[in-house]
Amino acid sequence: MNSTQTAVAAISAADPVAEIRNISELEIGDVAQQGDVYLHRVPADWPRGDVLGTRQVAVGDSVGSRHVAEGDNVAVHAGVKLPDGVRPPTGFSTADLLGPVIVCGPGGMVLTHPEHAHHRCDGEAVLQVTYQVDLSTDSRVAD
Repeated sequence: MNSTQTAVAAISAADPVAEIRNISELEIGDVAQQGDVYLHRVPADWPRGDVLGTRQVAVGDSVGSRHVAEGDNVAVHAGVKLPDGVRPPTGFSTADLLGPVIVCGPGGMVLTHPEHAHHRCDGEAVLQVTYQVDLSTDSRVAD
């Protein structure tokens, strides 16, 4: 087995859930990515809608949609505004990109996913979720 094959085998055998990425140090305006979901750190007074009846932040019911905000003091609100500097590409609307707002209280949260590394935020933070789009298919990307 050559070095490329060895590297591919190691990556394939790795458990992505075993990896936890700490996003606690994100500054306002910084972005983290978990698959097709982007987490934008926004100010505490970021506009948001009502609390949703779910902590799943991606649309859908497939395994790939299971981006779930876990924690004792976390709330997931409807999103109402794209982060500053984010604009839909031609042919897309704000609704194609706009996800919910995650409000992390004391104790923070972990954004879990069965196929991607988890993302941990250790303290209070507000995160605006946006979704990835595929310009070649003119659709929102879904895991």
